[in-house]
Amino acid sequence: MRIGVITDIHIFNQTSLNEVMNYIKIHIENKKPDLMICLGDIFDKVTSFITFAPKFKEECYKAFPHWIFVYGNHDGEYPSNGETEGWEHFLKVFPEAQSRHHYHGTNFISVCDLEEASDYHNYLVKNVQANDIVLSHGPFSQNLLNILEEKGAALALNGHTHVFYIQEGTRKKLKQYSMPCLRIGGMNNEPACMTYVEIKNADIQITCQKTPLPKLEEPQIGKLESFEYPDNNSSGFQDEPRYWLFHPPLIKDNYQWLGGYSRLQCFKNKQLIWDKTYGHCHFISTPLYLFTHSNKDYLVVSGTWGKSDNAGDFDSAVIVDALTGEVKLYLPVVGLTAEPYIQNDIMVVMGQWHEVIAIDLRTMKIMWQNTAHVNHPYFEWRDNRNGGGWGTNSPIIGTHVWAVNLRGDVIGFDKETGQRKFIHLNYVKVFQPIAYSQMLACGNIKPKFCHQKDIILFENQKINDVTGEKAF
Repeated sequence: MRIGVITDIHIFNQTSLNEVMNYIKIHIENKKPDLMICLGDIFDKVTSFITFAPKFKEECYKAFPHWIFVYGNHDGEYPSNGETEGWEHFLKVFPEAQSRHHYHGTNFISVCDLEEASDYHNYLVKNVQANDIVLSHGPFSQNLLNILEEKGAALALNGHTHVFYIQEGTRKKLKQYSMPCLRIGGMNNEPACMTYVEIKNADIQITCQKTPLPKLEEPQIGKLESFEYPDNNSSGFQDEPRYWLFHPPLIKDNYQWLGGYSRLQCFKNKQLIWDKTYGHCHFISTPLYLFTHSNKDYLVVSGTWGKSDNAGDFDSAVIVDALTGEVKLYLPVVGLTAEPYIQNDIMVVMGQWHEVIAIDLRTMKIMWQNTAHVNHPYFEWRDNRNGGGWGTNSPIIGTHVWAVNLRGDVIGFDKETGQRKFIHLNYVKVFQPIAYSQMLACGNIKPKFCHQKDIILFENQKINDVTGEKAF
């Protein structure tokens, strides 16, 4: 049996709907699956769901006769004009969102794991049977995965993370696979990926077919490449749903730090000396960053979509004393996926939503904050959330502060005030990262000073640090 899996499409207008359906048809024609599964976040918010869901469902069934649709958090988020969030709306279009299914001799059970009203945990405990394939939008906690393993589930498939990832049950008899997304560009410049699950007796093989994004000036023609994923099993904290440890411990001398924003543990000589949480986030997605200032060690601890107890919006990164875990400063960012940059007493960070923030390390206070977001109609089709994709690249401090977003826009800021002084659109060619991935680690573009005077080097492109002009 061959199952085609798509997830995290994030349709937001008619153009993105048309592009998605073109890619889906190309993938299906190429691989000819027996069943198609969509693991949620089909739409970017409940408003776009209400507008486009019936048409999307109609087009899916025209392209292929057998589908299972799962509810994702974005399918119900960000209501407007008095709408309720999207669980009830979703069930009107996709009533199979939480139910049992049977195709070609295989049993499936789908749940709405990111909707409290679905009571999905109890639903699974009561209804999962031996050899079921369990479908959800987000990854399960280690504890729930172990329960499914004891009940004999054969496989768990989910999306939500935008990255391929594996987690095993304790007895290693059940694997949970997080699938890459079909999103066309958008936050992370992702290729359009459809994953294939081949099941032959007890053997399960996972392959992916990706369609690299075309250059902006080219027509949107799908070019398919297939590849197999390596195993990259991980263990998570037993009591923390979805807060996986994407990164190994950070070690300095006889100290070791393990975890991240939602739970951070410090060991000295392998003995636990403190265990702290700084808030709640969806993903611990960034390696811990250790730095020294005025002979004291500090950690930058980050998550993704994190909130501290007192946060009005997102405070998904925090600077803490490395030896005590004491909070020094929360940073108002969605998350960090790139290393901070430090020059003397100033630290600059770039957040996942292009937040560029300068911190005075002497006072542990924010000097200024701005953004590396750039709107441009030419890029709209692949920028459904924020112009230029997520901020995954390290900034640099010279005469000015420089940052480059994932689209390759280079922005120069006044070092003292944070005012944006220079913008060079689409100037740098960036690599193909994935936002939550441990493979991304700390960004892919790391600006540096060239040996020539006053030159900042972004890969093979140059900027005059003083005048802000392109240098050749």
